[in-house]
Amino acid sequence: MIKINKIISSQFSRKNILDVISAYLKSYKDYIYASLIVIILVVSVKIIWDYFVGISDEELFIVLKSYFDIYGLWLILIAGILESILLIGNYFPGSLVIFLGVAASSDSLLHTSYSVFVVILSMLIGYHINYFLGKYGLHKALARFGLSGALSKMKTKVEGNINKSYTMYAIPATGSLVSTSFGVLGYDYYKFLKYLIPSVMFWDIMWGSLVYVFGIKVFELMMRPYILIPILFIIVIMLFKK
Repeated sequence: MIKINKIISSQFSRKNILDVISAYLKSYKDYIYASLIVIILVVSVKIIWDYFVGISDEELFIVLKSYFDIYGLWLILIAGILESILLIGNYFPGSLVIFLGVAASSDSLLHTSYSVFVVILSMLIGYHINYFLGKYGLHKALARFGLSGALSKMKTKVEGNINKSYTMYAIPATGSLVSTSFGVLGYDYYKFLKYLIPSVMFWDIMWGSLVYVFGIKVFELMMRPYILIPILFIIVIMLFKK
C-alpha cells in the first residue's frame, strides 16, 4: 500500500500537475479567451441595458415575440431556403432564425405545426436547388470556395451506401452536400425525392417536436438583450472570419 502511494505521489507531483494544467491551458487557450470575451460582453450589455435603455426583459420579449408572430413564417421560409442552399448556408445563420421562429410559436401546437410545415417546405426548395446545381454542373463554380473536398467526400459516401443519406439530412450543412451529390452522380429525380422527402420530414418534425417542448423557455431566455446581443455579435464575427 505504501509502495502504491509512493508511485502515485511520484506520478502526480506538484510539478507534473502544473505541467498538465499548463498544457491544458495552452491547448484550450482560444476557447478560454473566447469564453472570457463572451462573459465580459454579456455582463457589459446587461449593465448598459439596465442603466441606459431601461426596457425590461419582459417588455422586450413581448415586442420581439409580436414581430415573430406576424412575420415568423416568412422569416422561417426565407431562412430555411438560404440555410439549405450549398455554400450560402455556411454564411447565413439560418438555423438560429428557424429555431427562434419555431420557438416563438411553441406556445401553441397548431402554430408550431404551421412553422414546422414551412421549415419542411423551405428545406425541400433549398435542396432542390442543390440537386439541379449538381445535375447541370453549376456546383463547380462553388467548388472554388473550398467545397470541392467536402463534396468529393460526400459523393463517395452517397455512392458507397445511398441509405446513409437518410441520416445525413439531419442538419442542413450535410443535407446541402447530400442533395448536391445526388445531382452530381446523375441520380434520377424520383430517386432523389425518394430519399429526400422522408428524410426532411422525419428530421424537421423531430427537431420541431423538441422545440415545441422546450422552445418557449429558450426563446424567452434568448430574447433577453444581454443574451441576444452577444449572440448576434459572435455571429457577425464568425461571418467576417469566414
